[in-house]
Amino acid sequence: MRRALLISLCLIVIACEKDKTVDIEKVKDTYSPGVSVDMEAVHRGDLYEYIETTAICMASEKGIIESRVSGNVLEIRARDGQEFEKGDTLFILDAESFRNEWAMIQSKFVKAVSDLILELESENQAETAAVWNSYLKTIDRQNFSIKALPDNDNVKLTVMMARLDILTLYQQLKTYEKQIEYCVIRAPFSGIISDMDIYVGALVQVGQPLCKMTNLSTMNLSVNILENELHHIKVGSEIQILFDGQQKTHVSYILPTIDVERHTGTVLAHIENQTKILKDGQHVRVKLVKNIYGNRIYIPRSAMLSRNDRDLVFIVKDGIAKWQYVKTGFGNSEFIEIISGLSEGDTVITGGHYSLGHNVKVKQRAN
Repeated sequence: MRRALLISLCLIVIACEKDKTVDIEKVKDTYSPGVSVDMEAVHRGDLYEYIETTAICMASEKGIIESRVSGNVLEIRARDGQEFEKGDTLFILDAESFRNEWAMIQSKFVKAVSDLILELESENQAETAAVWNSYLKTIDRQNFSIKALPDNDNVKLTVMMARLDILTLYQQLKTYEKQIEYCVIRAPFSGIISDMDIYVGALVQVGQPLCKMTNLSTMNLSVNILENELHHIKVGSEIQILFDGQQKTHVSYILPTIDVERHTGTVLAHIENQTKILKDGQHVRVKLVKNIYGNRIYIPRSAMLSRNDRDLVFIVKDGIAKWQYVKTGFGNSEFIEIISGLSEGDTVITGGHYSLGHNVKVKQRAN
């Protein structure tokens, strides 16, 4: 067996000696899998120049929920961190004293209107008396509600009503009606509760803060920009928010004043925030479109290399990486314009090329 192996090796050596044209490097390259790299096609399109800065997020709606009447707290339905819809009940105050006052004044009001009806009937104004009699029946004693007084353009009737204090009593009823309504404190808009400062049984006063409420569904962005760059920004200019992915919006307003100490102007924009990930007062990085360079050939900056102070890239032809010197133009943080050296549709290597050489076989890196 050893003798057969020696004979085979001798035959291989003899064959190689006879065929001097065999290229060992080509043989090796034929079976090489290739260096794994990232590749990307050369782009043609618009290149954007940006102003990068910081914006402050502000809730579209926020406020302090205050009591509009004085009273003891009977029920608390709100909790810190809970979200409520506009009109939902947050707190209930004891309205018993207001109901008692309303009922007492309502009795005086009914007596005054009844006296008015008698006087109208005695003066043969049966039609007007019937209107007021029907009005009395609309008073909702159960819900402490009273409708607007009947229309009146009669001077004599006005004098009669004033003498019986009907207008005064009516205004008092409407006042207590509002106070009863204010004992149920409702959400003025949809939002999230925070900074609760109340407990059941507590006596609250008129104007006393009970909690805060913040609507995060839509945010306002306040962006400060250096005054020497502000002229590049227009209403409608695109803004990219660099937080939790990349969201886009547009400038809504440009404020007319400059901060004389900071030398900055302010632009405002709106952004949807249905996930509630942005918070009131939060700072986020943003990019505002300053200029647009149209119809340019460009590549990712990650494709650029330098040799002997010259810009070059690796292009891929038939699976082989080749050096290609290029002339560059405008660039931003992501892309750079190619003035010459590349054409649309070429493929450049964007990753894994720092130790790569000319004429090396490459393959697309697996994701």
